[in-house]
Amino acid sequence: LFQVMFLLQQAGGPQAAPQDGGGLHIEPYGIVTGTSQFDLTLFAVEGPEGMLVGVEYNSDLFDAATMGRMLEHYRDLLAGAVADPDVRLDALPVPPLTATPQAAAATTGAPDGKPATTADARRDRLASRLSKLSPAQREAMERRLKGSAGPATALPPASRCLVEIVPAPPAAPGTGRRPFFCIHPAGGDVLCFFPLARHIGAGQPFYGLQARGLEDAGEPFATLEKMAAHYAEEIRGVQPHGPYRVGGWSFGGLAAFELARQLRALGEEVELLAVVDTAPGIGEDGPRELAEGDRDNAGWLLTIAEYLKVLRGQDLAVTAADLQPLDPEAQLRFFVDRLKDAGVFHGGDSLEQLRRLLRVYRANVRAYRLYVPQPYPGRITLIRAEGAAFEPSLGADLGWEKLSPHPIDRQIVPGDHLSLLAEPHVRALADRLRARLGGSEIS
Repeated sequence: LFQVMFLLQQAGGPQAAPQDGGGLHIEPYGIVTGTSQFDLTLFAVEGPEGMLVGVEYNSDLFDAATMGRMLEHYRDLLAGAVADPDVRLDALPVPPLTATPQAAAATTGAPDGKPATTADARRDRLASRLSKLSPAQREAMERRLKGSAGPATALPPASRCLVEIVPAPPAAPGTGRRPFFCIHPAGGDVLCFFPLARHIGAGQPFYGLQARGLEDAGEPFATLEKMAAHYAEEIRGVQPHGPYRVGGWSFGGLAAFELARQLRALGEEVELLAVVDTAPGIGEDGPRELAEGDRDNAGWLLTIAEYLKVLRGQDLAVTAADLQPLDPEAQLRFFVDRLKDAGVFHGGDSLEQLRRLLRVYRANVRAYRLYVPQPYPGRITLIRAEGAAFEPSLGADLGWEKLSPHPIDRQIVPGDHLSLLAEPHVRALADRLRARLGGSEIS
């Protein structure tokens, strides 16, 4: 009869206080079914300290990250309604689930104070999104709208990797800056690029490419070649033809190199390839698989902890001494508890989130080690952190000079491999990139 349920408990519920009367002691008892009855249940419980809101959802259709964003948008909606009870429904702040902070802000109001979200604007956004769906996705959506989703195997996996960090400003058709597409590090997420995009400036459209499998059930790419081919397809959905501007940090720098190679092989122009603090990869021994020691969780988890500490200011206080006495499963549970304490994971199956992160991380490192770079006919901009530790034998250009016939545009920025993306060093990195992105207008 229906797929979505809203449940409001105005009295009782898990927040209710125990009661005594007639010889009975009554207190709430939470019951968890272990499965979702509907596609989505949004429940709200009034308590003495406010309203508790949560969701129960079909994990074949949604993931925890999507539900977290939905709850944030619902909170904004409620706040807008309470702030002005007389506001029209179509003027309430309702950003799309995929909205970035900048895009969400753009839907709440225009500079003249008038609501910017109109029926026409919503129709335009919907039409734009529908045009980007594959035939299989459109067919699955139409079945769903008609009330029959068909077997679960008919639904394509949620494998879209492109994340709009800074949207293109309003401009006349055929004008404006070309986008910059920046590929994730080995961990797979693009949150690390938000400060960089902010410092480059709102006039520069900035897209991040996030790893497949990080927030969905998609299988991580086994090779850099397959990853680059998929990313080329996605960015051409935003910008059908070159000149393209691509880049990446750490692992993402090598992935951007392969992406640029494939775009050139397709006959497209690449006007900027920016590799940030990374080397071409293979050593004298050639490609190599992960070693047996690489399969232990402890080293990977400590690297993740350092990443979060430097780039996001969240100290998990995890040491090798904490992890080494534990078996692999206990290490994961211990680390999840620290992630929750630091506010990194919110709700959902946190252990599964960590498993996906480790799976993506390992797959990307393996792909990096197995990749054999081929010559690239274009120019390369190399941005190095002055405190990063590379083998001296690689030389000042880290080996990139062997892959391009042109001199390497080498830039040195303050910080080390991680901190170059954190304050205050990220400002210098943004300055270098801005100088190479500026003045490239669509014609």
